[in-house]
Amino acid sequence: MHESGRILVEYMRRMIRILLLICIVCSFSGCGDKGKEADSTASEEGKTLWTLTQYGDTTGLQASFYTIVSDEGQVVVVDGGHEENAPYVEKVLAESGNHVDVWILTHPHPDHIGAFLRVMEDGEVTVDAIYDNGVDPKVYTALAQEWDEPKIYERYLELTEGWSEVKSAKKGDEVSLPGLSIRFFWSYEPGMEQTIGDIHNNSSLVFQVKTQERSMLFVGDCHQDLVAERLLEENAEGLSSDYVQMGHHGNNTLPYSFYEKVSPKGVFFDAPEWLLTGEQYDAKTNYEQMKQLADEIYDYRTTPNKVCLYETDGR
Repeated sequence: MHESGRILVEYMRRMIRILLLICIVCSFSGCGDKGKEADSTASEEGKTLWTLTQYGDTTGLQASFYTIVSDEGQVVVVDGGHEENAPYVEKVLAESGNHVDVWILTHPHPDHIGAFLRVMEDGEVTVDAIYDNGVDPKVYTALAQEWDEPKIYERYLELTEGWSEVKSAKKGDEVSLPGLSIRFFWSYEPGMEQTIGDIHNNSSLVFQVKTQERSMLFVGDCHQDLVAERLLEENAEGLSSDYVQMGHHGNNTLPYSFYEKVSPKGVFFDAPEWLLTGEQYDAKTNYEQMKQLADEIYDYRTTPNKVCLYETDGR
């Protein structure tokens, strides 16, 4: 090879290294409390950076849609929102290569699994593992109110019949990904409807996603005091988390004493402004209470809201 050729090759190699470095640094940008940049030393220390994002719903209604994405490309999705939110979900997932490692469906209400149904029917996204709460469809239908829309659950069961990817999570189940663990604390159990009211909400999956540094507790739409009591009795200090998702969108939610035990620094309301400010809802009061408990409050007015489940230097 001529000297000029060797110089050109070396130049190209240097440019590639520079571009790769830029890509790595950019992958961390925007990961932090409402726009704070994350510390880009995570990869240098050999640790996986996981970024949790809360999204709103394009319908303008209350819903639930989160992603938890690693800098190595793993993707966890929680719920997805209403069926009309599916194009937005698909756009978000396209940015991660249209592949999901773990998709968690807290319970089969339309504002939680509607988008999932449409996304799966469209067939552009692949999923390795799907976790639901396994609520008995006969119980669900028999006790359903109009807003529970059992036909949505029937559609889900028909769509996923025979899918090996689908598992019903049970208490104590754990899922591991590089640098991230998912532990389930609560799920539907046969007969629990005899002691737990509003089984459609209160059988929601309760689980914690956790890295070595940070954690977030999801409680779905659970809202009954008895659920809170049993969670605390069965898990003692295990529920303590850096972040928590407010049960039932923060309206008619779990008791304040439950969130005190969780002791979060950040709280997520899956709620639009009309729910948070409406005088007919207690979400307004709950929001003010959480401001006394946590440093940061997140809701649909500022989505997408991002937090890092790994940060350094105490940030």
